[in-house]
Amino acid sequence: MEAILAHIAFASCAKYQRRKTQPAWKSIDLAAPDLLLLLGDNVYAHSKKWDNLDLDQRYRKQLSVQNFRTALNNLNYLATWDDHDLGPDNSMGGSDDGLKHREEARRLFLSHIGRTVKPEWNLVDDDADEIYCAADLDGTLVIVLDGRFYREPLQQNPNAELLGPKQTAWLWGQLDRALGDEFHTTLVCCGSTLNANPDLGESISHYSAFYDQFKVRFGNCPRPIFVSGDIHRNRIYHHGFCTEVVSSGVAQRRTRGDLSGKLFNKKRNLNNWGELFIHRSHVRVNLLGEDAVSHVIT
Repeated sequence: MEAILAHIAFASCAKYQRRKTQPAWKSIDLAAPDLLLLLGDNVYAHSKKWDNLDLDQRYRKQLSVQNFRTALNNLNYLATWDDHDLGPDNSMGGSDDGLKHREEARRLFLSHIGRTVKPEWNLVDDDADEIYCAADLDGTLVIVLDGRFYREPLQQNPNAELLGPKQTAWLWGQLDRALGDEFHTTLVCCGSTLNANPDLGESISHYSAFYDQFKVRFGNCPRPIFVSGDIHRNRIYHHGFCTEVVSSGVAQRRTRGDLSGKLFNKKRNLNNWGELFIHRSHVRVNLLGEDAVSHVIT
């Protein structure tokens, strides 16, 4: 049997206000992955106003959840944020309000969540004050994006920035690096999905100038896999140029219809999370919880 080169777990969307025990983190900890990816909405800020003092308290409450705290203490992890870690629903750092609050919100994220990895994984973070980073994990290049700090509203400008010029240039450099002989798998991780969220500006594909370049550059990388969260469900999407695996709802409720418009009769607490078992010739994906599914990517 072909050896497992890396075991990576991933999860997103944990709302302390709705799940104060969050049992899925205990399952993740017991699975003992080599790396845990936190893919945003690690906390849920005030839903109607920007308030970093309140946000600070919400991080403290989330970190008081024993299952979550234990997982972070025991595991190597990389983390990014999404709209609810920054401010109200669908908040963007490049909006008028976001520009006033984003520096302090990012500082809170880095101080409360941060990252912990092995030195031999060659962490590349370009700037310690930035959230985006990359790490080499035994032939797998793991690239973590900051999809919020620089994001601008499309309603105001059809040519709005998603990652900002500096991070975009950094990303292209990382994707060029993925073409080296030492890599067999390329993961790009972000809180936002490629195109599963219909709200304007909430899917990466809405930023067409960036997305058109990304499809070509990422599609040329060895075994490109996009890992995301946000949508309160587990899903696997085949985009032609890459496979996207989504796990969302590690400690959250599904309160809307699904993406096909089907309505659920009652609110459900989710315990969704995912894992990747990376081999040289393939990757096995397990999406666990209430939306369980398995898949092999070759």
